[in-house]
Amino acid sequence: MPVNSHIQIPNAVLRNFRNPFTGKVFHLDLTLQRIRSCSSDILGTEYGYFSDEMEQYLSKKIEKPFSELVSSVRAFLNSDCPLLEMPIAFEDTCKRYISSAMYRSGLALKMLIQGSVTAPFVSAQENHDDLVRVGLQHNNGIFPQLADYEMIVLVNRTQVQFVVPRNCFFEVSSHSVKCLIAPISPDCALCLAPKEFRREIIEDAESRMGFLDNAEDVWVSNNHALQFEYVFNHGFVAAANKTELQNLLKYLNSQKSELEKIRTEVMR
Repeated sequence: MPVNSHIQIPNAVLRNFRNPFTGKVFHLDLTLQRIRSCSSDILGTEYGYFSDEMEQYLSKKIEKPFSELVSSVRAFLNSDCPLLEMPIAFEDTCKRYISSAMYRSGLALKMLIQGSVTAPFVSAQENHDDLVRVGLQHNNGIFPQLADYEMIVLVNRTQVQFVVPRNCFFEVSSHSVKCLIAPISPDCALCLAPKEFRREIIEDAESRMGFLDNAEDVWVSNNHALQFEYVFNHGFVAAANKTELQNLLKYLNSQKSELEKIRTEVMR
């Protein structure tokens, strides 16, 4: 029986961005350029977007394992344990989560429709299923370029909160190294980066923890979240409060023409 499918970002992540007073998630709608709020259960969903079979597949292979990873990280942050130990399975879970997000993006769907001979002749749901199924059946579900990356847990200790795009992740450059950032709460994000990068920025060779103490760094990350979402989906950016989204709306208004040029070029 069809359900309201979360097209890209799962509820397991969105619920961590619920406002503590309203219980709802604030989000900046990039099409309407308005800030709204709604339940995390319905944000980013579409009825029957995926088949029941694909819903079960995504739940088993991507969303439940990632939910366990998120819960483990959040439990550690609330504990007194001095060292975060991450089994290799968790690192692969993070890679599959980001890989899945790539294959579930608006850009990936557009590329499928344009490049497939059969896509115009099957249902939209079949195309959605096929895109994910084909993408995740190779290399153990991990996008090849991510195979040698390592996972870092970034703890946000500033007053500026992380936002999260429907795209689930975004790219930033740190010390001239490209990293992929996937926020899992207003104060925590998972980062995939080349192995050498972790050893350069974290003194403890065994540690998986990185700390952000400069609010400007978080603000720049939020800008990148907006940029990626605008270009790849044009959907929404979610947050636990309005402040970050109000600032992002101002940023969007100042950069809209440039972002539109990039989006047009990418989607061409």
